[in-house]
Formats: sequence, structure tokens, C-alpha cells
Amino acid sequence: MLTNPSAVHTVEFRGVQALYDLAPGDRTAQMLGFTMCSATVSVYSRPEELSPRESSCVMLRSLGLPRATIAQTMGLSTDTVITHLNRSYRNLGVTGMSALPHYLLAKDHFRIDQYGDPLYISPAERRVIQTGISGATNAQIAQQLGLSPPTVRHHWANAAARNQANNREVLIMRELLSGVMVEVD
Repeated sequence: MLTNPSAVHTVEFRGVQALYDLAPGDRTAQMLGFTMCSATVSVYSRPEELSPRESSCVMLRSLGLPRATIAQTMGLSTDTVITHLNRSYRNLGVTGMSALPHYLLAKDHFRIDQYGDPLYISPAERRVIQTGISGATNAQIAQQLGLSPPTVRHHWANAAARNQANNREVLIMRELLSGVMVEVD
């Protein structure tokens, strides 16, 4: 993955370390890989439909970084980051943030070199997370699993609190990186 480790630029946030070939604010910077919860992942390619900047925004957001942190890291305004993300969702044909980690793994943009720590979740929470991997809304998850939407929200909240995850995207990424669910269409 890395040919010259001294030339690597690092972004760290809440236990995630992302590695870049150039400073992340550079228009042509490419993410090389990242570590998250003991998982090590190489970035093999960026989606062709995206510019390097859009790709960086998408990859950092899929790791759970808030839009404001992405903006600060990349030297952009938060509005520009939001524009890049919305354009990326449209160009990739994904239904939103929750579907991005699965998309990036399924299309071989990310490759897991070493699986990470498992989530501490109940079987019901695991079913909610695994159903949400496709980008399904809480209402869709509730319908598919025969639950009420408040119960689905409760499962997301409990799983996030127990695993110190700031949002559902982080839970989904960590579930995929844990190796518990290794099938990625």
C-alpha cells in the first residue's frame, strides 16, 4: 500500500487514522488507507464517477467524520463538503451515507487487510445494523424486520452508546470491518 511512508499525511479523528499521499487539502490528494477499531484497510481505487476531492469527502464521511471536520481537514467550507457529498450520492446511485461503506467494499474501492474488533451488540441490534447496510431508512428496516420505527431507533441508539459510535454510519462501517458480516455482494 505505501511506497514511501515518510511522505504520508495522516488525519486522525476519534480512533480513526486516515493516510493520504499528499496533504488532504491538496486538490489531487488520494486516500491510501485507514485504520479503525484495529481494522486495517487499503484504498485501492477511487470511484471513477468522483473527483479526488469528492472521493476524499465520501471516504472521510464513511468513516464517521462530521462534515465540519472534513471541511476543516480539507480546507473547504462546510457547504462545499455538503455539495460534494450530495453530488457523490447521486453519481454513485447510493441512497445516502448509510449505504456508502457497503458500496465502497462491494466495488473493491476498499479492501480489508485485517479485520477489526467486533461490535458489542445484541442479536436484534445486529439485525437492524445489517438491514441498514443497504441504506434503508428506519421505517423500511422496521417493516422488513416486523418492528416499530421507535424500536428500530432504540436499537440504533443502544448499539451506538455501547460502542461509542457517533452515528449509524460508524456502526455500519465497524460491522463490515469486524468480519462478522463478510458477504458484500
